[in-house]
Amino acid sequence: MRTFVNSAAVIAAIIGATFCHSVRAAAEERFYELDTVVVEASRAGLELRRVPANVTVLTEQRISSSAALTLDEMLLDVPGFSLFRRSGSASAHPTTQGVSLRGIGASGSSRSLVLVDGMPLNDPFGGWVNWSRVRPGRVRRVEVMRGGTSNVWGNYALGGVINIITAQPGEKQVSVTASGGSQGTSSADFYAGGTTRGNNFSLEGSWFGTGGWPVVRADQRGAIDTEADSRNWSLAGKLSRRISNEGRLTVQTGFYGEKRSNGTPLTGNGTDGGWLSLRADFDRADNSSLGFQAFANFQGFHSTFSSQAADRSSETPSLDQYDVPASTVGAVVEWLKPLSARHLLTAGSDFRFVSGETNEYFFYSNGAFQRRRSAGGNQQLFGIFGQEVYTPLPKLQLSASLRADYWQIYDGFRTETDRTTHEVLRDDSFGSRGAWELDPGAGLVYEISREFKLRGSAYRTFRLPTLNELFRPFRVRNDVTEANELLDPERLTGVDAGLDFRRDGFSAGITGYYNRVRGAIANRTVSTGGRQRANIGRMRVRGLEAEFTVQPDSRWGVSASYLFSSSAITAAPLFPALELKRPPQVPRHTFTAALDFADPRLLTISLQARSVSGQYEDDLNTLPLAGFATLDIFAERKLSERASVYFHAENLFDRVYETGRTSEGLVSVGEPRRFGAGVRTRF
Repeated sequence: MRTFVNSAAVIAAIIGATFCHSVRAAAEERFYELDTVVVEASRAGLELRRVPANVTVLTEQRISSSAALTLDEMLLDVPGFSLFRRSGSASAHPTTQGVSLRGIGASGSSRSLVLVDGMPLNDPFGGWVNWSRVRPGRVRRVEVMRGGTSNVWGNYALGGVINIITAQPGEKQVSVTASGGSQGTSSADFYAGGTTRGNNFSLEGSWFGTGGWPVVRADQRGAIDTEADSRNWSLAGKLSRRISNEGRLTVQTGFYGEKRSNGTPLTGNGTDGGWLSLRADFDRADNSSLGFQAFANFQGFHSTFSSQAADRSSETPSLDQYDVPASTVGAVVEWLKPLSARHLLTAGSDFRFVSGETNEYFFYSNGAFQRRRSAGGNQQLFGIFGQEVYTPLPKLQLSASLRADYWQIYDGFRTETDRTTHEVLRDDSFGSRGAWELDPGAGLVYEISREFKLRGSAYRTFRLPTLNELFRPFRVRNDVTEANELLDPERLTGVDAGLDFRRDGFSAGITGYYNRVRGAIANRTVSTGGRQRANIGRMRVRGLEAEFTVQPDSRWGVSASYLFSSSAITAAPLFPALELKRPPQVPRHTFTAALDFADPRLLTISLQARSVSGQYEDDLNTLPLAGFATLDIFAERKLSERASVYFHAENLFDRVYETGRTSEGLVSVGEPRRFGAGVRTRF
């Protein structure tokens, strides 16, 4: 709590100092210009001021002036955004990189849908997010829509949607960004785009690598503890061409790879994969639009784990997850039609097929793995949706949506064999099952005046358990978590309401929400060091989001956000010890603040602060993680119209903060102070 109060005092001081500047009308124009941004995550092409949900838009300028080196770390400035653990994608194991909004989530799988140019970024096997696949230099805008208004997207959109829009083909430029810094960190990003013979094209590539840092707290490290390094690369291309007076066809494809160690000689993981998308858009003469997209994502994953001595002096292999192939294939068709000046109709259908399995060696004895396990299955989802936006009065907008999904889980299996005798120790086949989900939603936007806007929404959403949760056990150091093939979907019902105010360079918004999650999936403790995934009952998630931005003139800006999240398990008939406990990895308080100065002819400076209160590692709330606060800084100096140099530092005061704790008391820590410098060129 002390960290929380101190951070609030710092933020108040920054705001007070900024108010000493005069307010200019030019800043007001900048606010209302942002309001005209069309939010694609609304699936109805609504302007930001017309969306009934709480939406934060990260512009290209905001992304480029962040000290963070990865997209997930940049998104930490958004109220309610969190990964399952506090570590970012530069150091954390991929399976902990599931994203949640508003504290909805009690395990590593995502409770929010992440889209990149219309394709899901969520891992097809485990639901976590491969953040390294999208370098910030590729991104032009990020829309974060919080709350169940995103129910028109179906599965995974339990707590909201994060829509990432990358550089489009036809941007006539060549740009190169390169940087280097502490911990052996380096990155390079390349983009080239243009137009020839009516074809718009682009090619982009990226590289990122870091020598990393030890992830175990300094006083607990032993001989086996090493730096958790990582490196990744990606290459993507897009081609767009008009196919008629009304239509445009866009094809994109790409490949990516990632390798990392996880802090000891015997632990590490790697991912490689590729994607392909084909999209056709038609703007018809009757003012309607029709879009069709088909996509495929294929990837492979491998990871090794170890059992470590209490004094950290030695380790032995415990699991070799040597082959995890996974794929997803999907298609979507969307139709949007203004029926009149007052009615806007959106309708469509989508389909997704997911397949994945894990192949791994376990039970290490006498210098070799004695057993082999294979587990996996298939999922398919088919959905139809409709959304009506009705404007009975110029200041009043009403919306209603309905989505129906049919999901099916089938061909599930788990086999275990003895590698020496070839004896089959386990051979399970899990029956097919499926059901319909019906999710309604409603929203309201009322412009009380030019300055005040009232919004509200009610909704129901669902999330299907991942193949990883259903069929694959896993371990974190010496803690083992079993799978559960009988898991049911999580279902959320909720409401939220908000009030926004904008005038004379000042913008503020406050949103309250109340959600109930039925069948929440969590890693339930069954013994010391032993857990199992289970639908634990009902969970209540309620909270308050507040944001404001002050722009005294065209150069200065101050922004701050606060999230209060009160989450608790309210009913667990089969596990009474969990009742009234807080879900793991959900803090009550989160503060962020930024102070920006930008002179387009000279210099850009950004200070970004973040404070997080304490939270728990486990479901029984016996393993606390202390709160912390960090400060980042970014500065860029223009050398010419085509080139600039920049400096960045993360965790400027080198704060040691906890990211995990095992039942044996071993504490993991986040990244120490990291700084670097780079150059940007654009032609």
